[in-house]
Amino acid sequence: MSRLRRVLKLQDLKVRDLRLGQAGLDPQQSILMIDSRVAKLPMVKTWMKAFPFRRVLRAGEELKSLQSFQREVEYWQSHWGARLHRHFCIIAIGGGSVGDFAGFVASVYWRGLRLVHVPSTWLAALDSAHGGKTALNVLGAKNQIGSFYPAEKVILVRELLEAQPAERAVEARGELLKMALLDGQSWSRRVRTALINGEADANLWQGLIWRCLPQVIDAKLRVVRRDPREENGQRQILNLGHTWGHVLESCLGWPHGRCVELGLHFVDEFFTSDFCADAHRRSSRLLPTLSSSVKKRARVDRGSALERLARDKKRSDAGHVVLIQPLAWGKVRRVRVELQALLDFAAAEGWLK
Repeated sequence: MSRLRRVLKLQDLKVRDLRLGQAGLDPQQSILMIDSRVAKLPMVKTWMKAFPFRRVLRAGEELKSLQSFQREVEYWQSHWGARLHRHFCIIAIGGGSVGDFAGFVASVYWRGLRLVHVPSTWLAALDSAHGGKTALNVLGAKNQIGSFYPAEKVILVRELLEAQPAERAVEARGELLKMALLDGQSWSRRVRTALINGEADANLWQGLIWRCLPQVIDAKLRVVRRDPREENGQRQILNLGHTWGHVLESCLGWPHGRCVELGLHFVDEFFTSDFCADAHRRSSRLLPTLSSSVKKRARVDRGSALERLARDKKRSDAGHVVLIQPLAWGKVRRVRVELQALLDFAAAEGWLK
């Protein structure tokens, strides 16, 4: 598993970690792969000059393609050639798409280079930088090609994370809420209280995420350790809220964390509805009721929803999907659900056009 470190300033990271002989992170033997928006930040511009091997990437799902992969490795070969060797380290600075892409490259180039993640978004800091998943997309379907390749280290830099607009914290809170539902430990009460009180202040969520990050990451890694390569099904619980969340993300193009949050409300509603089989039905909801106006903005058409659900990796057969059911805070289970019942519920409850 990755080692976790938190620092306040990017300059602290350079002084403490990037000198020769310190933790093996030598600018002369590292390839810096960095989000173009992050590279424009004043504090980053000076810092990254220490790296002669650096690639500025345009973040987004379009980056995660076989075409981008080919262009990247061909650039390395043609521009750097014999100056590279297999003891190089890839340092990925960016959000989820940069981390996924850089992680995939690291996992296969020369059959594996060392990898360090420095997430620059709250969403990546909460989720994608941890657990070792890398991925590329194919024909619009997310994460169809990938590997399990944990970074040797994940470094959280508060200065870098807080350089985002504060609103990004609100967009990321779906992953925070997911882990609070899965873990149910004392730290999750702060998340529950803020949600129930309807807190909308972006700065509040930003501060809450930073304080909870160590507990969130630890909770996720406890799940990952039980099923590091998704072989026994236990890791599937980390997909709580993602089944319908991925439908919204692919159809609407909204931020992942926002779609996961809506996906959590979707499953919370479904398992208290008459469309759910009696054996799985709960008597009350765990999350606050979602307003009809929010649902109206998040509606998708039935055909698009069916197409996306049919490509869900947790689909058990043509007529069913596997949903993660929250039973209580800190208790979930996997449930096989009829696809038709799920779509009928979505239509009846205002999730479909």
